[in-house]
Amino acid sequence: MGTTLNGLNKGTFLAILLVSGNYLGELLPCEIQQNMHNNRITKYTILLFSMWYFISGTGAQEDILHLLSAFVLVLLLTKTHFRCFMTVIVLLFIGDVLTKTGYRDTSSVCNVCALVVLCGGFLVYTRAKQIEYGGDGFSWRRFWFKNECLNNGDGKIHVWNN
Repeated sequence: MGTTLNGLNKGTFLAILLVSGNYLGELLPCEIQQNMHNNRITKYTILLFSMWYFISGTGAQEDILHLLSAFVLVLLLTKTHFRCFMTVIVLLFIGDVLTKTGYRDTSSVCNVCALVVLCGGFLVYTRAKQIEYGGDGFSWRRFWFKNECLNNGDGKIHVWNN
């Protein structure tokens, strides 16, 4: 179990690094930039391909299992409260450092804690979106595929349009 969790940790952390480095997208042709900006399915597909590349490079035996598990975790992470997001990232980082320094048992505890925080953060964020959208306004399609962010308390939905 520890090996699987460490593989998920590595794949998830690499995916976050990929997403955080999106400023490199400005180097791509304009049409691709526009498609990537407006089409969440394109973003998820590129993320999946990037994760495949990095996870298969780790030499893990269960590449497909690691890929799909890490991809699901990253998707959930994109739909969590900010504080939960940051807590998960810190726990994954600590878990990776502990693994590299030989503390595998403690690393596994960090990974399990990260998973618990992730699930809790996802549930909190999902409930907030259900309340924000109202009874008939919430749909899972909108939740996963629209470029909307949780309102900042002013009652408005803020859409990223940069």
